[in-house]
Amino acid sequence: MNKILKKVLFVFGILLVLPGLAFAQNLAQPPVQGFNLPVFITSTGGLLSLLQTVLNWIFFALVFVAIIMILLIAFNFVTNGGKDKDGAKDEWRKLTNILIGIGVALMAKGVVYLVCSLFTAQSCTFF
Repeated sequence: MNKILKKVLFVFGILLVLPGLAFAQNLAQPPVQGFNLPVFITSTGGLLSLLQTVLNWIFFALVFVAIIMILLIAFNFVTNGGKDKDGAKDEWRKLTNILIGIGVALMAKGVVYLVCSLFTAQSCTFF
């Protein structure tokens, strides 16, 4: 089961990263004088916007992995059938850890929203 889980998470990780690589090309901006690199960050608002975008991607990837893990735990509960009491306790512990991780991620999103709303004049979105 562990090998299958690693393969599934690897495939979903690749599928999550590939669209980002496709959109990584930004050819609309003129190159910097003397270099062929595009200019992304021109102010603190641009930096916060980039940080918020990166953290949104990380947050949604975490939620996606958490959903997959919850489904695998539910499958283990169903296939256990009450035979293995220690296995059921282990699955409850895993589920508790996943829910705690989602809670920590939501609090981190709240901190980013708070910092964005306190230090910039632009409108900040939670998601």
